Amino acid sequence: KHRHWHSRAITWVAAMIIMGGFSVFTTMYPMRVLPDIKDMAPITDHGGRRAYIMQECVFLTRELILDDGYSRMHATELAQRLDGSLKRLRREHTAVRLGGDQGIVKGADVRFASHNKV
Repeated sequence: KHRHWHSRAITWVAAMIIMGGFSVFTTMYPMRVLPDIKDMAPITDHGGRRAYIMQECVFLTRELILDDGYSRMHATELAQRLDGSLKRLRREHTAVRLGGDQGIVKGADVRFASHNKV
């Protein structure tokens, strides 16, 4: 008795081999990419922190330059806070770009070298 192609054993064996290959591929390929995406969340988080610290630096600089007497801080306190903010900004910026600090293993410059060529 002749069997249709979809009911033959060789068809099912081939289908199982193909599905097994896809299963192995979909498991192994992300493992290859996983180390590259591990630092994406900390890089994004610290990038946001840089924006906040930058706003803080702009505010403190404006208050220091104006010195109109309406600020709640004296010029020396403003200068000290600005210095601390600038140090935090440098630390965050270095961590985001180069890594090795703030929980970031590899920074954006190391991971995305093509971005630096723009």
